[in-house]
Amino acid sequence: MATTTLAGLGKFIDEAPPGELQEVFKDVKVLLDGNEARIEELRPSFVRHNEAQLATLRIPSQPRDSLLAEELRRGEGYVDALLGKQFTVDHVTMLVSNVEDLPEEEGEELGEYVKEYYPGQAAYTLLREGDTLRIFIVGNRYSPRNFWSGRWRSKWEVRGQTLRGRIQVDVHYYEDGNVRMQDEHEVEMPITSSAVAAIHTAEHAYQDRLVTSLLSLNDSFKRLRRQLPITRQRINWDNLQQNRLHK
Repeated sequence: MATTTLAGLGKFIDEAPPGELQEVFKDVKVLLDGNEARIEELRPSFVRHNEAQLATLRIPSQPRDSLLAEELRRGEGYVDALLGKQFTVDHVTMLVSNVEDLPEEEGEELGEYVKEYYPGQAAYTLLREGDTLRIFIVGNRYSPRNFWSGRWRSKWEVRGQTLRGRIQVDVHYYEDGNVRMQDEHEVEMPITSSAVAAIHTAEHAYQDRLVTSLLSLNDSFKRLRRQLPITRQRINWDNLQQNRLHK
């Protein structure tokens, strides 16, 4: 298969909607006729997708999920400082192996925040690098029976009394169509009490703005087309059809 075709299939994996990577992968395998060598060439796309999307996984015997991010990569593996674990993962199957113990970081305030405000499948961790603290949060909600999925993810960097970060939202609705909303928001603000409190303030303000924008967008769509014809009366299509038959 041509390199350009593999690149195109890799793009499908890179841009797979929240929670739908395996469904996309099934279609990709069909297009590749199950060729394992060609599938292996797509492995870098799985790595990019999983790290960019803060993909979640469960380390055996751990009480909650961990997540993947480029910043958390150490050699061939990843670290979860809050769980005190380093591990490797197969990015295609998401199977975890080579788990090693590390010193655990304290993150009770972050855990309480995620528990309170992320009702679906969520994961979080942090990483200290010198005078920089990095915080990662991801929340997932999947409802395949209702044809929608969504993901909220955020990365934060704390230096001194300054918080910088990016919030990204990705929602996919695919009943009788294919609608996807992706949005992101950059944040820079002072920390007046704690980093977690500042994250709470930033995420809450962004969510309020996002909801307001979506409500305005809904109103805009309504103004694009009348719900009733200019007569302000609904058309009786059955009567129209009967009139045609009588002619």
